Amino acid sequence: MGEVIRRADDVLESRFYFTKIWDMERCETPYEVDLSKCTLEEWEAAPNGDQEWCFMLNRMDYLDDLCLAWLATREERYAEKAVSLMLSWVSAHSELIPGLSTRTLDSGVRISAMARALSTLENTDFLRSQHAQIIRESISEQISFIHDHYLPKYETSNWGSIQTLSVLAVYGRLSMDPENERWWKWAFNRAEAQLAAQVYPDGTDWELSTMYQAEVFLYALQAQWVLGKKGLPIPRGLSNACRGLAQTLAMQVMPDGTTEALGDSDRSDVRPLLALASASLRDSELKWVAKVSSLDPLDVYSYGIGIEKPYEALVPQQPHSLTLDAYDSGLFVSRSSWNNDANVTVFLDGPLGSGHGHCDELHLSVWSKDRAILVDSGRYTYREDSSDRPRLKGVSAHNVPSIDGRSNSEPLGSWEYRDFSYPLKPYVRHTAGLDYWEGAVVGHKPTSVLLRRVVCVSGCAWVIVDQAWCDGAHDLQARFHLDPSLRAQPAEGGWLLGDTSLMLHVGEGSEVVHEGCSMSYNQMSDQDVIVTHASPEDRGVQIAVLAMQDVVVEEGPLMRADGTELDASLARCIRLGFPEGVTKTLAVTFGEVFNGVKAFLCDGVSFHAGVAVVTRDTRGVRLDVLRG
Repeated sequence: MGEVIRRADDVLESRFYFTKIWDMERCETPYEVDLSKCTLEEWEAAPNGDQEWCFMLNRMDYLDDLCLAWLATREERYAEKAVSLMLSWVSAHSELIPGLSTRTLDSGVRISAMARALSTLENTDFLRSQHAQIIRESISEQISFIHDHYLPKYETSNWGSIQTLSVLAVYGRLSMDPENERWWKWAFNRAEAQLAAQVYPDGTDWELSTMYQAEVFLYALQAQWVLGKKGLPIPRGLSNACRGLAQTLAMQVMPDGTTEALGDSDRSDVRPLLALASASLRDSELKWVAKVSSLDPLDVYSYGIGIEKPYEALVPQQPHSLTLDAYDSGLFVSRSSWNNDANVTVFLDGPLGSGHGHCDELHLSVWSKDRAILVDSGRYTYREDSSDRPRLKGVSAHNVPSIDGRSNSEPLGSWEYRDFSYPLKPYVRHTAGLDYWEGAVVGHKPTSVLLRRVVCVSGCAWVIVDQAWCDGAHDLQARFHLDPSLRAQPAEGGWLLGDTSLMLHVGEGSEVVHEGCSMSYNQMSDQDVIVTHASPEDRGVQIAVLAMQDVVVEEGPLMRADGTELDASLARCIRLGFPEGVTKTLAVTFGEVFNGVKAFLCDGVSFHAGVAVVTRDTRGVRLDVLRG
């Protein structure tokens, strides 16, 4: 509540900033705008030169702060300010025409906030009946405006679902007969179509941005709750979408409660949202992941105090699964446990998604013992005049391999692309403490194939094998972006990663460059990027190993059963020696072995496979085939 009161106090002084977890475009810098003049000019202000600030201003999410501050303190000034701001917006928009302050996305968010405020303040001394009627009529006009300016592209955009789900929730809150409202049926039918188009069967949002998956989820959850409480029809697919979006968000939670900044996202604390979802969906596993004892006050304000008892009654249960294999979106997550010191791996290999998607095919993120290690570089801004916008969307801002540092996946400005590589279907396996991910992308001009294979060993060591096929001589690169809290220090055979005791083992020819990354919108940090190089002719391989310093890493040949070595261009072995005496030897072939003896020996164990691991410990010897 302290943060709510502070924000509300600033709004009283006409100071606006946007720092809530799910503010789509955050801005911590306060700017003063006098909205008491009730002019369009003031409502379309962009004091920092970024139109996104204007969009945030017109979403009016601060009405929630003001109304909750009034409920908590009973100080009339908060309620009076909420009313005056709503009337100011309505007065400044006597005619609704397309502009910076009336975009349909922002209109959907705004009518939701207005409806919550209206249902809180109506029939109080602060909101006269004639003023309430003016606001109600404006909300109705804004809904018509949303309908009249609906575009086909909204079928697959978060813009569409936020608008139509907001319309349904607003009717549910304010109308005595929602189903007979003018645009109820239209919003209901469109919401059904949007949910089917936007939410993949695996539970992820097709736009491939954690931030916008959460935004769609927020409005889906709100609509389901409001309609359910009023006994109104629920759009087909809404309940399944809510559960799928909730579960895949939960699987992405890092040990500190945040999610990786995948696509157009910030590193955001998702736990309050999961707590709300657990109460709304009656899900004990979501409460376990949320790890909070009570709901966020703003969520209780939005949903009503009736949401608290279901949350209090839930007994947290640890999720049964440690992996997310979302084949539709190409999002894969594996964790060593659900403890606070878990190691978590994220691997991406899927389609582009929307303009909120990034060139992150074959990207790898790693968190180790509650620390971010290899990270996505974020989004920073949507401004067209920023060179950082396309850079952070591009291949070079992600932990991916590339040929000559280039890719067919190339952003064009803030939202478009010149071209994009084609991802092939990924291959994934989890067995005996081993996680295996394999993905490939096809490029052209020249025709090329990049294949990445990642093996996570016992949840604490990562072997990354990159292959490239491209006629001629090339530079096979891989980039590893470190969290801003880490600095790479040179060491024999690779690089030490800050104070984590982790080491990235790489071959000859690596360097560290310094670049900018963004864990939150409008904020830039410095990060170290380790860049590795190999010089293949037509085809080549590059291997990197991320492991603790006390793990002995050795690379050597793969043997045939007759005692001869396979050529290094055909196969290699990577041996990991752990301090407790356990060894795990990974054998990888880089193509089909079609001549000579085809039975192989890995650490003395015979096999035939593309990828296999031999484990030696006190229990004996074990062979695990990860790829045929």
